[in-house]
Amino acid sequence: MDVEHSLLAKKLDEEMNRSMKTQVERQPTKKRQNVSSSKISEFFFTKLPYEKDEVQQKQFLEDLALLIVKNHLLVHFLESPWLKQFALQLNPCIVFPSKKTFS
Repeated sequence: MDVEHSLLAKKLDEEMNRSMKTQVERQPTKKRQNVSSSKISEFFFTKLPYEKDEVQQKQFLEDLALLIVKNHLLVHFLESPWLKQFALQLNPCIVFPSKKTFS
């Protein structure tokens, strides 16, 4: 009886594997290419921007003010897309101020 049971279980497993393979083969390639596991991780691990009163945001704004004042830079420097890109790469949670807000 155990031999018959193991043979039946083996046949059932083979049949299930075969049917699963054919189901996968029937799916269009485009649908499988569009599914991205990174989208799921991005949803769970995306950090929210800092609030105005958070210590990290205040420290960033203070450091940015010192950078502009100590180096005699124009406030227009804040509109540089490269500066924004650089700062956001270092910390994606910061909220970059506009020239109008900063002055």
